[in-house]
Amino acid sequence: MAKNIKEDFLEAYRALEEALRNDEPSSTVYEYSMKFDENSNDSKRMQLCRITRNYLAHQTDEFITPTKEMVVYLQTQTKEILKKRKTAKDIMTKMAPITSDMKISEAAIKLGSKKPFLVVCDKDKCIEGLLTRETIRKAVADKNHAKTIKTAGGLEKPEHIVSQTEPAENIVPNTVVTSDGTIKGTYKGVI
Repeated sequence: MAKNIKEDFLEAYRALEEALRNDEPSSTVYEYSMKFDENSNDSKRMQLCRITRNYLAHQTDEFITPTKEMVVYLQTQTKEILKKRKTAKDIMTKMAPITSDMKISEAAIKLGSKKPFLVVCDKDKCIEGLLTRETIRKAVADKNHAKTIKTAGGLEKPEHIVSQTEPAENIVPNTVVTSDGTIKGTYKGVI
């Protein structure tokens, strides 16, 4: 069933509120004391959208009908706000992945003391897993340090994988960034 204009409007407004959630208080729609430029058509439209949203959200019998122009305006504002926000792509480090053909002893040297893990990828840069210090300790304890990562086994699955478009404020440390936010996506970097 197709959505009606009211549903489209409320959905667009929720998206705008979500985009504004972490912005400066002076630019959020929650600031009802916000001063609008009296001569700006955009300010008047935004004010009308806010009034309409409040009315639609709280009234059962409506007499204000949102327009397609209002929906398009909200969607445009949301896109502009999201364009200015930092994403995973903006804050990630492009750390070269290793392959599972590398020896555990070589990987341990490459891991060093500053990195929490190394990303192990196949030839298509799809993630096979993470090589951590714990993985290396187990391999050494099992006398597998001379073996390759593939034969030693024990790779860990990444706990956090995001796409390049994930907003920076949603990302936790030690996150892997792929093209689509899944382990099968193409590896891009780490945070």
